[in-house]
Amino acid sequence: MANEIEKIRVELQDIELMSLADRIVQVIEEGKQALAISINEIIKTTYWKIGQYIVEFEQQGNVKAKYKDHGTEGSWDGSLNTFGTTKQWTGA
Repeated sequence: MANEIEKIRVELQDIELMSLADRIVQVIEEGKQALAISINEIIKTTYWKIGQYIVEFEQQGNVKAKYKDHGTEGSWDGSLNTFGTTKQWTGA
């Protein structure tokens, strides 16, 4: 009888340990998901701001840009290589 009680106690401890492990895995997965959402939001905002700056530069206060008039074609070729690619930013 004491042997059976000890066996049940060990089984209960195993179940509790598995429950603890499941909760830990769940917290880690939730953290990874929150991190991915945050990173995506930062990248989206960064690209939006870059686009806004380019549009403002090209339009020079006008409603519509006149691309051929001020010769910006190719003027910043390679200047963004300092920051690498999106793959480098995300670690992919």
